[in-house]
Order: sequence, then C-alpha cells, then structure tokens
Amino acid sequence: MLRLRQCVHVATLQIVLDAFENGGDASVRIHRKLAPFKCGIVCLSDDPALMPELRDLAKHLCNVLRKANLPVLDCSERNGGRSLAKQLHQLDSIAVPYCLLLLRDQCLLSGLFQLRSRDTTLSETIHISDLPE
Repeated sequence: MLRLRQCVHVATLQIVLDAFENGGDASVRIHRKLAPFKCGIVCLSDDPALMPELRDLAKHLCNVLRKANLPVLDCSERNGGRSLAKQLHQLDSIAVPYCLLLLRDQCLLSGLFQLRSRDTTLSETIHISDLPE
C-alpha cells in the first residue's frame, strides 16, 4: 500500500525549502512554472498628474494578460510612493518571475514599456502589441 498523501506533503515541503536561497535577502527562487503569479505590473512616474492614466494602462495590461491565462499581480494601485527598487524587491520576495515596468510617461504615447526578468534582473523594451491576446 502506498501512502501518496504523505509523499505529496514531503515533496511540497522540499520544493518550498529548495526555493529559499541562502543569500539572506529573503527572496524566493521558485521555478517560474510553479510561481503563483507569472507577472507583476509596476507603475512609477515623475509627474503625479499622469499616474491615474498609467494605472488605467496597467489595468488594461492586466486584463489582457489574464485573458491569455497568465496570473498577474497588479501593484500599480498599492505602490504607496515607494521607490522602484523597493517595489521590485517586494515582487522578487514573493517569487514573481517577470515584471512589466511602466516607468516613463512616454509609454502612454508610444506603447513601449520594459519587461524585467527576476532571475537575470535584465530588462528589455517591448511594445504593447507584443503581449499575447
């Protein structure tokens, strides 16, 4: 007789324990396929008057990605005036593998924004039309 229930608990615990790195920065390195959110959206602008429009764009991007069956965490509403580094650290600490950065006010006009990878911390500029539909 095989007790699958205990094996699943042990396997889950092993995955969670392996996800924590010993770097001491409290970030979780879960494989991107196991992460609860595949993408996070962060808005940051120098002009506070444009923040409502950036948040609307973030909501639109969130809806587009969710229709493509990608779990998205929208952090645009709850940034609370925090710096970009703090917002990215929060997303890294909860194991979000990719982040859409709506940083510049020009992204409202051009449709260009940055896609940042948690594992490499590199960003690339993509256009809104490159998102899955």
